[in-house]
Amino acid sequence: MAEQRPGWTRRGTAAAAAITTTMVLTLAIGSSWGTPGHAQPRLQPQPPDPKKANEFGVGGRRVIPGGGGPNAEFVPRDGGAINRNLGAGGRVRFKVAAFDRSPLAVTYYPSRQGPGAAVVVMVHDLNQTAREFETPIPDQNNVGLAEILQKQGYAVVLYDARGQGGSRGPLLKPADLIAQGGTPGVVLPEVVPALAAEYVREVAARRAEREAATDGKAQAKTRPSGNRRKSADPDVVKRQEELEAERTEQQRRRDRESDLVRKINDLQAIYYFLIDRHNRGEFNLGKLAVIATGDGANLAAAWAATPQAAVAAPRPLSDLSALVLVSPKETLESLQLADSLKVFASRVPTMILTSEDHAETSKVARDNQGTVERNRRGAIALIPSSALTGARLIRFEKGVVERLVEFLDATVKFKVEDWEPRYNLQPVGATRAEVAGPGAAATPPPAAPDAEPAVPKKGNSP
Repeated sequence: MAEQRPGWTRRGTAAAAAITTTMVLTLAIGSSWGTPGHAQPRLQPQPPDPKKANEFGVGGRRVIPGGGGPNAEFVPRDGGAINRNLGAGGRVRFKVAAFDRSPLAVTYYPSRQGPGAAVVVMVHDLNQTAREFETPIPDQNNVGLAEILQKQGYAVVLYDARGQGGSRGPLLKPADLIAQGGTPGVVLPEVVPALAAEYVREVAARRAEREAATDGKAQAKTRPSGNRRKSADPDVVKRQEELEAERTEQQRRRDRESDLVRKINDLQAIYYFLIDRHNRGEFNLGKLAVIATGDGANLAAAWAATPQAAVAAPRPLSDLSALVLVSPKETLESLQLADSLKVFASRVPTMILTSEDHAETSKVARDNQGTVERNRRGAIALIPSSALTGARLIRFEKGVVERLVEFLDATVKFKVEDWEPRYNLQPVGATRAEVAGPGAAATPPPAAPDAEPAVPKKGNSP
């Protein structure tokens, strides 16, 4: 037996060598798929199929319960679904519930391109309304900017900032909301920790004031009433008046900054609503752009600088792919535009578009040119021979719309981005929609449940 061991060893070595050779050839053949000379098979993004959609979403990726069905039909009041057959200018209007259930009036221009479409959110100057993006532009056959972009294949979303236009009135009741269910609590943006901290302090201070007032009323019942003696010294009286005026101004400033925090949160609420529309295959949220005018541009920049802005699982990065700031200001309350741009301008293509002859906004554009152009697609567009700003610049200055469309085409429309569903972790509610514009009369209102069909009357017709 000892004499056979060398033979067995030689045969084992040969077999091992053969196996090794086979493995090397297999690895070589397999790795050749990744070489430039061999096209590696790639799955093409498929739009969501309503027949295959279930609680696990599309492609087996689970949708968080309560986040809205990925392909559930969103039925307007007139009985017709929001679809791609509205025609040019077709749009729907409804209200989205902000995080505190304040109403946000939204106008939505759907795209016919479905999951391949880019989506544009428009933020108006905060003392105006979203109608400024629907106002006819003389140089564009009297068509508004929103409809122009819709004709170019974009899905477009407009909304009135809280306190403006249709975004006024009482809080929305849960019974008025559909499609998304409940609303989460307030989310404070991390980009403005000073404002967020001030907002928290303000809430605590007001609670303390209410408690103190309650205690004061209780104590007043047990002590005799009487008027406080005022000082007769004119200097003391003047100083007291100055302190009171200073406290009033500080309170007004805190109110403005707290309102600004809420408006930043509102833009994030609009994004969370867009997740639902994205999951229904109406556009690709990975190709998101924002156009903002005036101090609305400063608001949009502050939102874009927040860590959670336009971020939805499973993507760890923001969906925001382009930002157009039309006539931004240097500051909005205590927020510096330059500070916001430094956070995101290097990764998000940004265009600052303003009039060359408007001293304030043109200076802002030039001061931030270096920051914006860190991204190779960032741009500073100064329009000559015009002192117009904001929406008026877009409306009355020739060539501005073309520059906007060219920038959006290069940054989002032709961006290579596979469609994939998003986890809707913070769903927001919305009211029923009303169709407006072309296509509004395409679907007649449904009859009442117990209504009898109308019978034509006999007789001479007029």
